[in-house]
Amino acid sequence: MEISNNFIKALIPQLVIYLQIIKESGLEQNDDKSNIVEEIIKTLLTINTVANESQKSLVIAVILPTLINLLENPPLESYYQLPQLHTISVKHILSLATSQPLNFKEAIGLLSPQLKTKLESAIRFNVLQEQATQQRLQQERERKVNEQLELSKGPSIVLKNDFSDFSGFS
Repeated sequence: MEISNNFIKALIPQLVIYLQIIKESGLEQNDDKSNIVEEIIKTLLTINTVANESQKSLVIAVILPTLINLLENPPLESYYQLPQLHTISVKHILSLATSQPLNFKEAIGLLSPQLKTKLESAIRFNVLQEQATQQRLQQERERKVNEQLELSKGPSIVLKNDFSDFSGFS
């Protein structure tokens, strides 16, 4: 176990430094580095899964500032113009929060006020954008259903006379 602890102690700082280098150099939308960023974050999160239960909050407390550092500073304006690093980071933060809520809450308590504010702003913005997207999708579905109903209705002209006894011309 001592070897793995030493390995983890050596690995985490290198991964964090590399993420910082990528953030400073910028990450384009279809950049190959986005896969590397995903794998680095997955590696950091995997370290959390193999940690002792008593140390998980501390590991999250190390990982969380790294993920928060990848977020854009508030105020956030357009969901579609956010850098890919921001989107990747929010996705993993939310996943971590839902998969380990107690450890996540303890780790949040260890954050500086600035990091908490940045995190809260990013999550709030993400949730609001997600709700707006869901609302647009729901409106689109309702519009399509209404169009289908209009198309499936029969003719709207009703004849006043009954021509059922009509046998043709005589």
